[in-house]
Amino acid sequence: MRTPFNPNKFPNRDSLSRFCPRLPVSSFWWSFLPIATATLAVISLLKLGVCQALEVLTYQGLFLLQEPIHLQSWLWIVLLFVGIGSGGMLQRLRFRDQLSVLLLLCLGWGLLSLTLVPYGVKIPVVTPILLFGLSGGMVALAEVVRTYLLLRQSEERYALAVRGSSEGLWDWNLRTDRVYFSPRWKEMLGYLEHQLSDSPQEWLSRVHPADLELLKVAIADHLRGNTSHFENEHRLLHQNGTHRWMLSRGLAVRNREGKAERMVGSQTDITSRKQTEEELWRSAFFDKLTNLPNRPGFINYLRQAITRIQHPPMTVFAVLWLDLDRFKVVNNSLGSAIGDRLLIAVSQRLRAFLSSDDVTARMGGDEFAVLLDQVQDANDAIRMAERVQQVLALPFNMDGREVFLTVSIGIALSSTHYTDPEHLLRDADTAMHRAKAHGRARCQVFDKAMRTRMVVKLLLENDLRRAIAQEAYDKTHELQLYYQPIVRLVTRQVVGFEALVRWQHPEQGILSPTKFISMAEETGLIIPLSWWVLRAACRQMRQWLQAFPNQPFLTINVNLSTQQFSMSGLTEYICQILEETELDGTNLKLEMTESMVMENAAAIVAVLHQLRSFGIQLAIDDFGTGYSSLSYLARFPINTLKIDRSFVRNIGISSDSLEIVRTILALAHNLGMDVTAEGVETPEQANQLLGMHCEYGQGYFFAQPLDADAATNFLEQQK
Repeated sequence: MRTPFNPNKFPNRDSLSRFCPRLPVSSFWWSFLPIATATLAVISLLKLGVCQALEVLTYQGLFLLQEPIHLQSWLWIVLLFVGIGSGGMLQRLRFRDQLSVLLLLCLGWGLLSLTLVPYGVKIPVVTPILLFGLSGGMVALAEVVRTYLLLRQSEERYALAVRGSSEGLWDWNLRTDRVYFSPRWKEMLGYLEHQLSDSPQEWLSRVHPADLELLKVAIADHLRGNTSHFENEHRLLHQNGTHRWMLSRGLAVRNREGKAERMVGSQTDITSRKQTEEELWRSAFFDKLTNLPNRPGFINYLRQAITRIQHPPMTVFAVLWLDLDRFKVVNNSLGSAIGDRLLIAVSQRLRAFLSSDDVTARMGGDEFAVLLDQVQDANDAIRMAERVQQVLALPFNMDGREVFLTVSIGIALSSTHYTDPEHLLRDADTAMHRAKAHGRARCQVFDKAMRTRMVVKLLLENDLRRAIAQEAYDKTHELQLYYQPIVRLVTRQVVGFEALVRWQHPEQGILSPTKFISMAEETGLIIPLSWWVLRAACRQMRQWLQAFPNQPFLTINVNLSTQQFSMSGLTEYICQILEETELDGTNLKLEMTESMVMENAAAIVAVLHQLRSFGIQLAIDDFGTGYSSLSYLARFPINTLKIDRSFVRNIGISSDSLEIVRTILALAHNLGMDVTAEGVETPEQANQLLGMHCEYGQGYFFAQPLDADAATNFLEQQK
């Protein structure tokens, strides 16, 4: 069995050139020169008389002839032409064919001699046979030299390739169980050429324990013929104590029986590639800020948990969806840098509190998720959620400043009907939003009724979006405006209307604003809806002013949403609508809630003055239900305060409500404002308000909200 090739024992290129000069290995001369050399050698023997002596001995010994044999002097010319000619013709043949031809010529000439001599024909016997035989020997010798040089050149190229390759080569003799490791192989592990033996344990003993079994299986599979080639990635222990990732490839050399006797291969350091893969994997499945699993990473953990509970013995796990309450306020007030540090602190506190079996992930923004690996029931999950709330309720120290957080938590419990992790996350998120709707800092367990409500809400949102889009092109009349009259209490004459939107749903019938306004505010649909209401109301008021020219002071009251006030260019947009509908600003009164005005008091003053400069009137709706700063109220250019219906309803039965109404009236009059009382339902309420000098009233006692035609008839009756 050939020993593994060691390129370091092979002479270098200079010594090879010195001892074995490079010759052309595939040319005319490698076949011609050996025969030409043999021909010259035979001619030399002929000239020296050696051939003459051999011929005599051959005839005497073989044919028993004592007569002298004389070789012609021109025989050398014949030999020269025969040798040169055969050399020129045979060089086109392969080595084996050349030897065969020369051997046949030898045998043929010998048989010819044996045949002709008994008939008295004396021809040279030894000289031609010597020519052909010596030519064959020279051709064989030349082929040996040529093959040797080719082999040496091939091995030299292999040695240079080994030295220049970045891969480490190995050659495992399975019969002797010895392995040749190239210097580069040893260098990859931080060793010099002489520091490692040729034992396979030099390799296998350095393989990471977690990778060793897979490596042995891969080698065994290839040696048994189960795989076409050997390939395996594993970690090897470096001399400095670290592990380096290696890609090892190899191929078995088999004998005639198919048994592997040798295995050769290479080793490539793929540590950098593995580190890049690790970085890509972490960026794909982990959050960079908190170093927690992100949503895709958390989904992988959920998928494993779902698979586990599909088989007995079944266990229960729970998913907690955490949302930090009012985190945006902290982020906006203290800055995003502090906000990021706060998120890191929250993640660290969660990891410190939860067990190692539980998984904490950041789902994005200020939302986190927790996989409680084993819980007993819903009560157990609720207790854990409440403990999480208590842990996060402790103050966070940010640059010497204490920051307090509350968290709303949605809980979804595992069950066998869950097969998609996204469904679990969806239900936990739904429960979290339900907890927020109940007042924040709460926890809520998901039930199927929540999903039903969410689906209904989603369908309603889609229908509203479609209705708004269609109304913009006047294709349908699903959205309708109803108008509730506002009357002067002294004369009971109509002075204006409040525009109230109704939705004629194709399946659910008439829907009041309480059914869809809050949803429109959550989804942002309130902005296009509010602009449509304003435009339609102004258009209708313009028509009434044209139909009743004797009532030029009618006003149309339209509610503004909080989101509209946060828009830039609010005044310009309202003026544009007035211009489109050809309505004067004095016939428009915009209503704002008390809380909306006070939350943005400092920023809203300039906007209100801009609106008043165009003649647009302003009213504060539901006054008395919120918190008002009298200093700001005096600065606002408000025309009207509208007393909330909750006070008007109780003025006949509650002295507190009566005093509140009287106080509001006195405040408004002192500030130069008029007052409209909402929710007037009885003559007694109207008379009491009139007795307290309330200017206007609005309610079912005068008229319920009317569609455009009914409101027009109402004005006709007033006329």
